[in-house]
Amino acid sequence: MSTRRELLLSMIDFAFTDLNKPLEAPSPKARLRELVLQYVKTGTQHAHLVQATLQDPTLMTSQLEPFTEQLRKETHALNAGDPHDVLLNLLVDYAHGHIFAVAAATDGNGPDLEVFQRSLDWVLSNLDG
Repeated sequence: MSTRRELLLSMIDFAFTDLNKPLEAPSPKARLRELVLQYVKTGTQHAHLVQATLQDPTLMTSQLEPFTEQLRKETHALNAGDPHDVLLNLLVDYAHGHIFAVAAATDGNGPDLEVFQRSLDWVLSNLDG
């Protein structure tokens, strides 16, 4: 019999399995955009799993840990290796804010992906590198 934790880990691995597919984008900005958008798309579909992971970081699975490291690699490439991961944290927090705003909008009037993309593109276009 599986424990609640084992079930959560399996669900998180299954839900986020596509996050670690090979990237086709040619530049760090484009790869970062691709990564963040994929996370938001997946996270919006599985907001309850995102919330569980944020409440218990030990639920970071074999899918989420390498994904986070890929995000870190791309933000460092754009940000001269920012040792405090400021860009990474800003993008992740913005992504989570969007995911939870969509999940909270029970009437279907939450922010859409296009709004998120415009803002993400603005941030990325204003970065050096």
